[in-house]
Amino acid sequence: MKITVVNRRNFSDIQDEFTLSQKNPSLTDLKKEFFKCSGVDVNRQYFNVVENGKRGAGLRPGPLPDVPHLTVCFKKLGLQVGYRTVFFVEYLVPMLAFPLVYLARGLIYSNDSLQANPILSWQQQLAFVLHTLHFFKRELETFFVHKFSNATMPVFNIFKNSSYYWMYAFLCAYFVLHPLYTPPQNDIQVIVSAVLFVVCLLCNGYCHIILSNLRKPGDNSKHIPRGFFFELVTCPNYFFEITEWFLFFVETQSIAVLLFALTGAAQMWVWAVGKHKNLKKTFGDKYPRNRKVLVPFLV
Repeated sequence: MKITVVNRRNFSDIQDEFTLSQKNPSLTDLKKEFFKCSGVDVNRQYFNVVENGKRGAGLRPGPLPDVPHLTVCFKKLGLQVGYRTVFFVEYLVPMLAFPLVYLARGLIYSNDSLQANPILSWQQQLAFVLHTLHFFKRELETFFVHKFSNATMPVFNIFKNSSYYWMYAFLCAYFVLHPLYTPPQNDIQVIVSAVLFVVCLLCNGYCHIILSNLRKPGDNSKHIPRGFFFELVTCPNYFFEITEWFLFFVETQSIAVLLFALTGAAQMWVWAVGKHKNLKKTFGDKYPRNRKVLVPFLV
């Protein structure tokens, strides 16, 4: 396959031309060959197809279009960082939020309030464990479960992606660990919601394992998830996570936790709708018609 790389702003300005000798060349092959010509790191390369004098869709990981001559325009991406690194940092801070606030209680809260309640109640200790457990599980998934379609993302995304988790983690920790925090009066409410929280956490993890097993190493194609709650909804992982955080609100009855749960639910609904539409568009009639977007049997 012959490749012509043109200037992104002037398609008549040819930057490089080369031939890919592979039988079914992929985007990875193109990037490696362009690196030899330009010296631009493969993780900082982005290409759009050029068709009829217009810039078309960006090339996605996987096989290149099956044409004898492909013309693309090149964009050099900014400083990049690995997906796994972004996820690690994104979840590390929330995982440490409750421990850090607890260790800094003497600096954060007034002496009067600390004298009134110098130690955490069992309800506060339980919330401490559940919140930390959730993000510890996330870290385990980052290193042992998740597979990423792209190797890197812009380094700025560390802060953009993480701000939501970091802000809410410390907000929840501040109010739930406050010496004047008032836990629910019904102990059964706290215990049952905590048990269900762990159940949802495990179900969410199992959904992530199913998604991870869909792809073999080097496979960037889309697949229809099967089994477990995937038979009912497109994004059961989001369903269980949303349920998990609303159960955490029931267990703590903290407004900060409720705001966190509502914000997360709104964002995950948007993601779920997008994934549902993309899968239906990709697979057409092959995609299960009765599969809902997020909530089993409802929406």
